Amino acid sequence: MKIGELIGIGNTAGVYRWGKTEVIKIFYDQSSAMNEAKNAEIINNLKLRSPNYSGPVEYEGKIGIVYEKIDGPTMLWHIEPTERSISYNAKLMANLQYEIHNVENKMLPNLKPEITNKVND
Repeated sequence: MKIGELIGIGNTAGVYRWGKTEVIKIFYDQSSAMNEAKNAEIINNLKLRSPNYSGPVEYEGKIGIVYEKIDGPTMLWHIEPTERSISYNAKLMANLQYEIHNVENKMLPNLKPEITNKVND
């Protein structure tokens, strides 16, 4: 399949259209790609509301990860500079975070000790 238009750029990868229903995240280095692939597979099985992960692919010698493409505006685009809008969207985000943190997970490490160690170093 041929890579499509660039959608976004991040610290570890660029994201491109990949067919009509997916995107591909092309990583700058293989270790970041393999780490995200492992985490994406775990998240895919946790029943969270998140884009479906289709798996890793090699594209022009680089590792890419294929995700379901979600069309529509981001949450940030919906926030207007009014107290009502900010309050509503802050509550919505808090509820989404609450939903994520209440998912039972025995596969991912507990990050609290890791973060505590980094802060105390």
